[in-house]
Amino acid sequence: MHGQILTEQNDVLKVGYEERLRFYLDQKTKNYLSEMAARETVLLQMIQNIFLEVKKRDIAGIQRDDANFSALYHDLESMISEYSRELDAVLNIIEEVRNLEKAMDRQSRYGMAEQFAAIRDSLVTLIDNRGLHRLLPATTRYAADMIQEYNVEIDSLLGFYHKLDKIEREAKRTNNTELINKIAEQKRMISRFIDDEKNAQSDSVDSKLTETYIEEAQQMVTLLTELNELQKKALEKDPEYITEVELVKRNIMSNVDARILELFGMKTRPAGITLSERYKQWRSARLAKYEAKFAEYLVMKKALIEHGNDRQRARMLERDVSDAMLNYANRKYEVAERQFDILIRDYSPYFSNFEAVYFFKAESQYARLQYEQAFKSYSELLEKYPSTQYKTDAYLRLLTIAQTLNKRTMFFKRLAEVEKFIDKVPEQVKNRIYYLAGYYSLQLKKIRDAENYLSRISTNSKYYYPGLYLKGIALANRKAYQLASKTFLQLVNANNMPWSQAEISLIKNNALLRLGFIQYERGKYETAYEYFNKVSRGVDNRDEVLIGMAWAQMKSGEYEDTINNVQNLFQNYLSSNYTYEALVLSAHCKRLLNQPEDALQELRYVTNARGVLELANKYNSERAKLLKQIDELERMEEQTLENQDSPLYQIIAEIKMQAQQRLLNLGRTGAVGSTMLQDFDSERKEIYRQIKELDDIIETAKRYEKYDVLATASKRRERLVKALAAYQSDKKLKHVNYFLDFPLATRESATKYRAEIVKNILREMQVEKRRIVTALEQAEKLLEAGKTTSKKIDFVALKEDLDDLQDRIDKFQTWLSTYEIEEINTDFDHWADFSGFGLSDITIQELKKRERKISDYSDHISAIESLMSARRSVLEERLSRFDNEIDRIREKLEDEQLKLQKLEHEKIFNKYYFDTTVSETEKPQG
Repeated sequence: MHGQILTEQNDVLKVGYEERLRFYLDQKTKNYLSEMAARETVLLQMIQNIFLEVKKRDIAGIQRDDANFSALYHDLESMISEYSRELDAVLNIIEEVRNLEKAMDRQSRYGMAEQFAAIRDSLVTLIDNRGLHRLLPATTRYAADMIQEYNVEIDSLLGFYHKLDKIEREAKRTNNTELINKIAEQKRMISRFIDDEKNAQSDSVDSKLTETYIEEAQQMVTLLTELNELQKKALEKDPEYITEVELVKRNIMSNVDARILELFGMKTRPAGITLSERYKQWRSARLAKYEAKFAEYLVMKKALIEHGNDRQRARMLERDVSDAMLNYANRKYEVAERQFDILIRDYSPYFSNFEAVYFFKAESQYARLQYEQAFKSYSELLEKYPSTQYKTDAYLRLLTIAQTLNKRTMFFKRLAEVEKFIDKVPEQVKNRIYYLAGYYSLQLKKIRDAENYLSRISTNSKYYYPGLYLKGIALANRKAYQLASKTFLQLVNANNMPWSQAEISLIKNNALLRLGFIQYERGKYETAYEYFNKVSRGVDNRDEVLIGMAWAQMKSGEYEDTINNVQNLFQNYLSSNYTYEALVLSAHCKRLLNQPEDALQELRYVTNARGVLELANKYNSERAKLLKQIDELERMEEQTLENQDSPLYQIIAEIKMQAQQRLLNLGRTGAVGSTMLQDFDSERKEIYRQIKELDDIIETAKRYEKYDVLATASKRRERLVKALAAYQSDKKLKHVNYFLDFPLATRESATKYRAEIVKNILREMQVEKRRIVTALEQAEKLLEAGKTTSKKIDFVALKEDLDDLQDRIDKFQTWLSTYEIEEINTDFDHWADFSGFGLSDITIQELKKRERKISDYSDHISAIESLMSARRSVLEERLSRFDNEIDRIREKLEDEQLKLQKLEHEKIFNKYYFDTTVSETEKPQG
C-alpha cells in the first residue's frame, strides 16, 4: 500500500520536458502579452479617436494639415522617390556598361572589355553594399539567409567554371592560344574562391596524423559510452552524481568534432541561442514596431490638439475620458490607468481640472492591489485638489491602505485630517471610518482610543453591533468587567437583531462566550456555565466553550462533568490551543477522584509533547534545507530549458522529483500513531489473557469429565490463537507517524515556521523594492541619454520589466499584509511544567501509599508470626502430651498383649500339652 502511494505521488510530481517547456514559456511571456494587450488597446482607441477627430474637422482640417501628415510622410516619400531615381540611374549605367562590354567582345578588343567588366563589377558592388547587412541583428533567420545566399553564389561560380571548361575544349580544338590563356586565368581566379581539398593528395605524415586523430576519437567515444553506463548506475544508486557525470561528458564532447562523433553513432546537441535571447529578439521587434506606430499617432494627436480650438480640444478630451472610464467600468484597470496618465500628460497644458482623472487613476491602482502606488496617487489628488469632491472617498482609501500595510504614523495622521471636517462626511462613511479606527486602535493595544472611536458609531449603522462587540473586548481588556458585561448583554438581549445572518450570529455567540469568561473571573461559576452552555453547538471556536465549561464545572466540584468536557475537546479538537490546559485540568480532577493511573497518562501526554515539538522544529530545519536544494534544482532546470537541453532536463527533473518526494514524506512516515500502537498492544495482551483463562477451564473440564464444556472451550481457544497469530504477524509495524498523537505540537511548529518565512519575505521584499526604485531611476536616465533607436528600445524594455516587477511586488506585499498566520497561544511551558510537577507529585504520593502498604503488610506479617509462634508452642505441648499418652497406651497394650499370650500359653499347656485319654483306641466324642 505504501509503495502504491509513493508511485502515485511520483506520477503527480513527474513533469515531461514538453509540458514543462510550455509552462516555462507561458510564465515568461504571459505578463508581457497581457501588458502588450493593454498597450495595443490604448493605441487602437487612440487611432479611432484620431480618425473621428480628423473626420469631424473635414476637408478644411486636412487642408490646414491639423494632423501634421506632411511632417510625417512628406520627407519619407521624397526620400523613397529620390532613392528610386538614383537606383534606376545606376541600373541604367550597368546595362550600358554591359552592352559596351559585349560590343568590345564582338570586336575582339578584350582589353577594353575587361575594363568595362571591372566598371560593371564596381557598380554592382556599390548596389550590393554588404556593410548594410552587418547592421542587421544576428538572428537565426539572418544566418540562414546568408548561408542560402552563399550557396547560390557558390553554385553560380561552379556553373561558370563548367562553362569555362566547355569553352576551353572548343578553344583547344580551334587552337586559340590567347583564349586558352585567358580561360586558364579565369579558372585560377575561381579556384582561389573554391579550394577543393578533396582532390589534393595527402602525404604520409598527414595520413599518420589522420589515423592518430581517428584513434583518439575512438577512445573518446569509448569513454563517452562508459560515462553513459555510469550515468545509468548513478540514476539507480546515487542521483546526486548524475549532473557531474553529464558535465564531464559534455566537456569531452565539446573538444571533439561533432562530425566524428556522429560517424561513431554519438548524438550531439546542436548549439544555438537561448530561449531568453529568442524572446528578447521577438519582444524587441514587437516593442519597436509598437513604439514606432505609437509615436507616429501620438504626433498626429498632439498636432490635432495643438492646432485645434477650445471646442475641438474639449471634444477630443471627452472622447479620451469616455474610453478610459468605459475601460474602468469593464474592469480593464491597466488600460484605464495608462489612458488616465496619457490624459494628464497630453491635455494638462490646455485644461486645469483633472481631479476625476487623478481619482480614478488611483482607483484603478487600488483595484489592481497596487496599494503603495494607489496611496501615492490618492495623496497626490489631495495635494493638488484639497477641496475635491472625492475628498471623503480618498481619505477612506488612504486609511484602509494604511491599516492594511500597517502604516501607523500615516494612518493616524490622515485620521487627524479627517476629523477636521468629520461633520461634512456622510453618515455611512463616517461610521466606517470610526469602526476602522477603533479596530486598528484595538489591534495596537490603544484601548482608550478604541473605546472612543467605537462609541461614536451610530446605532442604525451596520457597523454598530460589530463595533459594540469590539468595545466590550476593549472594556474587558482593561478589567472593566461590569461595563463589559453590560455591553455584551446588550448584544445578547437585542431582540431586533437579525440572528439568521451568519456574522450577527457569530457576534452573539462570541458575546455569550465573553460573558462566560467574565463571570468566571468574578467567581460566579454557575452563571458562567450557563452562558457557556447557551453558545451554539456548531460555532468554530467550540473548543473555547468546552474549556470554559470545564473550568466552571471544576470550580463547582463537578469533576466527572469536567472530565467529560475535556474528553470531548480532546477527541474533537486535538489541535486546539487549549489541549494541554484541558488535559492538565482533567488530570487534576482524576487525582481528586482517586484515579492516579489515568491522571498520569494525561500528564505524560503534555510532558511528551515537548519532545515532539523539538522534533518538529528539527524537521522544519530539514525542510528548509530541502527547499533550498529544490530552488537550486529549479534554477538548473530553467537553464536546461533555456538551452533546450532535453537529456539534461530529464536528469535534473528526476533528481528534483526525488527531492520533492523526500519533502512530502519528511516526518510523515505513515498513518499509525503511538496511541494506536498502545491499543494494538493492549488488545494482544487481552487475547493472551483470555487464552490463559480458557486453558484453566479446559483443565477443570477434563478433571470433572465435562466434555461439552471441554469442546466449547477448545473451539474458542483455537479461534483466539488464530487471532493472536494475526496480531503477531504484524508485530513489527513500519511507517509509524508519531506526530498523529500530537497535532497541536506539529501545528505550533508549522505556524512558527510559516511566520519566519513571512518575516524573511517581507524583509527581502523591502530591500528588493529599494533596488527596483534605484534601477528605475537609472533606466530613466539611460532612456533619456540613449542616442540610437536600438538602445532606446532596449532601455524601454528594461524599464517595462522593472515597472512590471514593481507592480507584482506591490500586489504580493498587499496580499501578504492580508495573509493572517494563526496565533498559537498554548502557554505550553506553563502547562508542561505543571504536568511535570503533577507527575512528580502523583509519583511521590503513590510511593508513600506503597510504603504505607508495605508497613501495614509488615505489621500483619509480624502479628501472624507471633500468632503462629503461640500456636506452635501450644501445638508442641499438645503433641508432647499426645506422645506421652501414646507411650502409655502402647505400654498398656503391650501389657495386655503379654497377658493374652500368657493365657493362651496356659490354655495350650493345660489342654494339649498332657495326654488324658483312657485307651489308645478311644475316639473322641462327636
